[in-house]
Amino acid sequence: ECNPYLAMLLETDVSNMIGRAVADYSSEVQLDGEHSKSKYDSLLQSITEGGEVEFEWLIKSEKGTQMLCQIKLTETIYDGESVLFAVVRDRSEINNAQQTILRLSEAVEQSHVGVVITNSIGEIEYVNEAVVKISKYEKKELLGQTPKIFSSGMTPKSEIEELWVTINQGKQWRGEFLNKKKNGEIYWEANVISPVLDDNGNI
Repeated sequence: ECNPYLAMLLETDVSNMIGRAVADYSSEVQLDGEHSKSKYDSLLQSITEGGEVEFEWLIKSEKGTQMLCQIKLTETIYDGESVLFAVVRDRSEINNAQQTILRLSEAVEQSHVGVVITNSIGEIEYVNEAVVKISKYEKKELLGQTPKIFSSGMTPKSEIEELWVTINQGKQWRGEFLNKKKNGEIYWEANVISPVLDDNGNI
């Protein structure tokens, strides 16, 4: 038996899958170069010994499309007999998300605009290379500090308070600071500070 999602993934119908072998929907060779048949046999042995195994598997659809899937294989009792229960997840969505994150992180790291990320109480968790060049501080000197480390003491307290009120309301703040580099040099810095919210609306 299988559900319609797996049939859709394999570009076929459920009725066409009943009675077919796993080998019919496996690429001949897996990513590590091992033939699918021998690799599958060793995975079955692992299940016999431990009851469950999780692995990546190159599958081949009815139309010959290859895709990488995450599979969790469990031995269980169904309708009074011992069967293998497989949960199959298409890894392409995960891989696409990982590639998007990688591209975004590379863009931020290579940007000429300074980027600072803090936690909700203002402790610095990340700075890009532009911040290092602007401030003259090393990354390790900034992590765990607060943005006060850049302060020249010349920004009005009322402006700092307004910033925090705006951010805690979930809004974006724009303004300028008269900041100080590690070597004591004073400079003007235009800032855009935005809260980043999780799925529950927490900053």
